[in-house]
Amino acid sequence: MNNHAFAQGRVFNKPGHLAVVFSRVLVLLYLVWTKLMHSVKACLVWSLSISKASFGDGCMLSENAFIYNSGPKDNVKIGSHVVCRGILRAEQGGKIIIGNDVYIGDGCILSARNEIEIGDNVLIAHMVSIFDNDSHPMNYLERRVHFRSIIRQQSANEYKYNILNSKVTIEDDVWLGLNSIILKGVTVGKGAVVGAGSVITKDVSPYTVVAGNPARVIGVIEQC
Repeated sequence: MNNHAFAQGRVFNKPGHLAVVFSRVLVLLYLVWTKLMHSVKACLVWSLSISKASFGDGCMLSENAFIYNSGPKDNVKIGSHVVCRGILRAEQGGKIIIGNDVYIGDGCILSARNEIEIGDNVLIAHMVSIFDNDSHPMNYLERRVHFRSIIRQQSANEYKYNILNSKVTIEDDVWLGLNSIILKGVTVGKGAVVGAGSVITKDVSPYTVVAGNPARVIGVIEQC
């Protein structure tokens, strides 16, 4: 059949009875296969994570969740009823402590060389980055050596890098908006809201709404 000039894709005749039965069998097999693969992925994600962190009751991990912990298992402590869809990295003995009823969205990265502490009832939207460190040395000569050690997969213990770090604290009931960035040494106070795309380099007072780069207070939340 010749398609119209703007038509796209093939067209199909109505199938006969046997074809309909066969297609239903294929759909059933596909659903069974999908369920099986979901179970396999769940086992794989949890088997890779359970040895890297301690978990409370009722936690859930997505297939994209990943936990890296270079130190003891207790350096990453996750409370009860936490949903993690992001990446948690406790590097060079850093600690990540997460409270109860916390949501960590897709594409999030938490990187700790010192400590990241997150309270209860915290919502972390997709693509949020929380870094308690600068990731690389500020001195360009040290940065060269650091980068070369990474690409050559050398042990980080072979060098001592001057990577600045300072504890990050996210208190209870905080909401971190989409694509926001929380940098080292910051405390986000209880009940605060950080607007989408904000860059937080200074402490955020409790029950305030901040947004922008640099972030500024744009509202106050009425306390119940």
